[in-house]
Amino acid sequence: MNEQLEELARRAIDAIDAGASWMSDELPEYINELLWWKGIESLIGFIFGAVLFAAVGLYWKWYFKTMPTWGKSISDDRAFDYGLGGIVVSGVVCLIGLVFVKQLTWLQILIAPRVFLVEYLSAIAK
Repeated sequence: MNEQLEELARRAIDAIDAGASWMSDELPEYINELLWWKGIESLIGFIFGAVLFAAVGLYWKWYFKTMPTWGKSISDDRAFDYGLGGIVVSGVVCLIGLVFVKQLTWLQILIAPRVFLVEYLSAIAK
């Protein structure tokens, strides 16, 4: 009976050693892939937000360039409707763009990857 217990304990210790060596081999590659994934994901969101801001800027440039040609005066109802709709739509697009531009995780990964990993692991631990 003692021999069976010793054999079982030896197998368990060998399995733990094999798992630890596998983790030490695979962990750096996993961390590298995690940093790439989170960085690219954040960069795509940032670029999307920047494009939204640029689109709003181009819209306003077009709007102010073409507004006087819509009517004889600024008090023209049609010009006011287009202007009000443009203000509302561009405000919503700016808010959406702001949400995406706030994603600066890519910059944190580029400058301080260890800080990102500590924050990421603490967020997982919570």
